[in-house]
Amino acid sequence: MEKKGEWLKVQDFENDTGWLHKSLTAGTGHMIVKVNKGSDEKINIRSGPGTNHKVVGMAHYGVVFRTIEQKNGWALVRHESGLEGWILRSLLWGF
Repeated sequence: MEKKGEWLKVQDFENDTGWLHKSLTAGTGHMIVKVNKGSDEKINIRSGPGTNHKVVGMAHYGVVFRTIEQKNGWALVRHESGLEGWILRSLLWGF
């Protein structure tokens, strides 16, 4: 990551770049659904880290989640609505 004083050069999930003041960043991880752009197709949010677990919700491209945990190629995430579940990590961008 490039830095200049209090500024950080950042890149988003669509590869756009720009400069952001470090006071606007946080140590809390977030992830964004990066698949199915331009489509109505949704990804599954599951009750556990694996396809054998129940689907508890679905999400479109661009939906943002707070990262809770990562395990075995899956991410436990929480949406601002309160929905929490596991998503296959390869479908997400972020940390």
